[in-house]
Amino acid sequence: MKKTPDWLKVSAPAALLPLEGGRALRLLTETEEMQVRREAMELAVNEMDLPLCSNACLVARALVCAGERVYADGRAVLEGLSAEEIEALAERWAAFRREKGVGLGLGEKRLEALKASLAARPRQRLKWRVLKTFGALPTEQRVREMTEEDYLWCAVQLLLDEEEADAEAALEAFMERMNRQAEIEGFVNTHFVTPDGDHDDAHYTCMEDLIRIAQKAMTSDLILKYTVCAEAEVTYVSGAVAEWKNSNRLVHPDSEYYRPEVFGLKTGTTEQAGCCLLTAAQCGEDVVIIGVFGCPESDQRYEDTLRLLDAYEKGSVRPMV
Repeated sequence: MKKTPDWLKVSAPAALLPLEGGRALRLLTETEEMQVRREAMELAVNEMDLPLCSNACLVARALVCAGERVYADGRAVLEGLSAEEIEALAERWAAFRREKGVGLGLGEKRLEALKASLAARPRQRLKWRVLKTFGALPTEQRVREMTEEDYLWCAVQLLLDEEEADAEAALEAFMERMNRQAEIEGFVNTHFVTPDGDHDDAHYTCMEDLIRIAQKAMTSDLILKYTVCAEAEVTYVSGAVAEWKNSNRLVHPDSEYYRPEVFGLKTGTTEQAGCCLLTAAQCGEDVVIIGVFGCPESDQRYEDTLRLLDAYEKGSVRPMV
């Protein structure tokens, strides 16, 4: 079997490219890159707008400051930066991505099958389509300057996008099963739309249901294996290896908020919900679950959680359920 080229190897999307003013560009996961294209298609008014919208949505996800996104979405980027600034940031991100050797994350058999599918297509026409989709106006000069590595990466992504229609149908079926299970569990005010927690007006829950979800999650040894540790190394089905860093500062021994009795569970942050934290802790013989939501700053969710945890350990508060 041929050795996979370095540019096709996947590295964990944790590297940062420092910029001026304390800002940085971060690498994206493969899922995020697919979401960028989907968001761009929703944002673009017409096909001519798609390259700029693609770059704007990329910048929205990749540009960070102190670990937080600078812009909420692609529309905010379009309102806050000029087209030239957006293109410059997108080009710096693309160069950084190539430098780090982040690739497709596909197994060799899968990649070869996609290459075979590409070989059956008119090459020049596909190059133009690639350029129109991935943020560059389709000029003859751009087509000539496009490297073979860039072309292959983008072309394979187009094929994956074509397959995404089936994935969308699978996602709908999955969300339907989640909502059906929520009814079976007796959740009173929960409806699922997105599997990753991205905001949607029809995606909601309440404190009581979240506590029940946490209780259910804690019956899984696999979930608890990762919620209690600060860092973990995981291997994807493609064979790629990545390092995960737990965003919950309560389980990091070097954090000012570290508490050894805490063993999970989940942080969450959106512009609409604020900074949230669902915590599980072993207090003597009791397992305590604490939910804190809507905090304007990240530190506040940890401070509020520890105040509640201390109050419980002193016996000054009683559990809700």
